[in-house]
Amino acid sequence: MRWFKRIVVSLMVLSGGFYAYHYWQNNRPVETVAIDDVKASYEKSVNWALQNREQLFNNHNTMLWWMLQQTAEATGDIRLKEPLKNSSKMR
Repeated sequence: MRWFKRIVVSLMVLSGGFYAYHYWQNNRPVETVAIDDVKASYEKSVNWALQNREQLFNNHNTMLWWMLQQTAEATGDIRLKEPLKNSSKMR
């Protein structure tokens, strides 16, 4: 019975340490991303999506289509709105 208590206590300590580390990792202070970096990343992503349009239209992943639609609505980017409007995936 004594070994069982040691195992339980060890698991509790390990779980607590695991939780504390990930809590700290998720809430630690970090530098904010420069707006120019965000814009450059967005442009790169949109250009990739437009270049791979046919491959995307053949993809039946509803999450992908939802993310594209949300991005188009949030940014108002006509380059994303037009292909989505003409796609049967969004109907």
